[in-house]
Amino acid sequence: DRRVSENADDHKFGEDILIGFVDVGGVDFAHEDFLSEDGLQTRIERIWDMGGSFRGTPAQAGMNSQYNYGSEFRAEHLNAALSTARNIGVSPHDIEPQRHRVNGSHATHVGSIVAGNRGICRKARIAAVMLDIEQGVANDRRKSFYDSVRIAHAVDYLLDVAKELGVPGKPLPISINISLGTNAHAHDGSSAASRWMDNATVEPGRVRCVAAGNSG
Repeated sequence: DRRVSENADDHKFGEDILIGFVDVGGVDFAHEDFLSEDGLQTRIERIWDMGGSFRGTPAQAGMNSQYNYGSEFRAEHLNAALSTARNIGVSPHDIEPQRHRVNGSHATHVGSIVAGNRGICRKARIAAVMLDIEQGVANDRRKSFYDSVRIAHAVDYLLDVAKELGVPGKPLPISINISLGTNAHAHDGSSAASRWMDNATVEPGRVRCVAAGNSG
């Protein structure tokens, strides 16, 4: 924490930066670590729930036509759920339900470390993509070779969100975290998906971090 805080004038705790993460288990947008100082709004701008069906797809909201599956929650949906939940005494997650809702989910854990109110980039804006992995499958390496196309879509989507939240011609700088245990294809950087991500994030203001050894 000393190393993070002593250079605050330089890094500003991620202010005016978008933190994107690709993960599993659902993300707790109502967790205190993701709420504004007054506790009334979430700092999460987008959640693309790839296996969900409660909301429309990102494509239906005017984004790239390739994002024509899953369910996209936007900040206005999440904040309305928080407000309604306070008024009628229910969980906001019952108002805006994600397909997977795991207590202490990996997505919430990782997001909190990276961009929570007590995390590293505590002033950053946040967007998340939840992969559609059945509970229990993520821990079985034989069944969890995540579709590389889905990961490519997730990264591309987050880059598009950075464009939407920025100003014309100047997207928000973005850092994308992919903390997945395993994935298909080569693990030496030579796969099509890896080379595509290299190319997609080569521009200034784009960076990604991918777990290297979670599953050996």
